[in-house]
Amino acid sequence: RDHLTAAEMRVLALLPTHLRVEEIAEALHLSKSTIKSHLGAIYRKLGVCRRSDAVTSALRLGILEAHD
Repeated sequence: RDHLTAAEMRVLALLPTHLRVEEIAEALHLSKSTIKSHLGAIYRKLGVCRRSDAVTSALRLGILEAHD
């Protein structure tokens, strides 16, 4: 699998929060289209089609830490 970029990792870290794309964009000071682009790259690199699967895969691969 391709490595995630630093920007993709910042987006990935916010996925478990269930924030909407607009809220992630605001939090990271990026446009919605940039967030959507990063999400597409994350999904492709992790071999998934959904946000929940991206989180599960990232946790399994150890690139995202579980939080209570």
